[in-house]
Amino acid sequence: MARLEKLDEQIKKKDDEIEKARENLKRKENQKKRLLSKQKEVERNQRTKRLIERGAILENVIGDATDFSNEQIQSLLFEVFAIEDARTKVEKMRTKTEEKAETGNPLPEQGRTYTP
Repeated sequence: MARLEKLDEQIKKKDDEIEKARENLKRKENQKKRLLSKQKEVERNQRTKRLIERGAILENVIGDATDFSNEQIQSLLFEVFAIEDARTKVEKMRTKTEEKAETGNPLPEQGRTYTP
């Protein structure tokens, strides 16, 4: 009988260990969810900041952009970037950016070309 009680005790101990492991797993899953949520928030904030900065640059270049609708600005950009010279310039800039990323130098050769 003592042996049976000892086995029952060991089984109960293992059940307790399993339950603690499940609780720990739930905690870890919740921590992961919080981290993923935080990551998404940071990415959204970075995107929002980028969009605002680029919109400000565009308005700075155009001048008083309040005179134009979003559709007019979009049409203007499509026309400008349809020009072969503009597309060539964009590709050169993209190539330089990719080269800088490969070398680890985050700064472009020209430095900043605008003031936000």
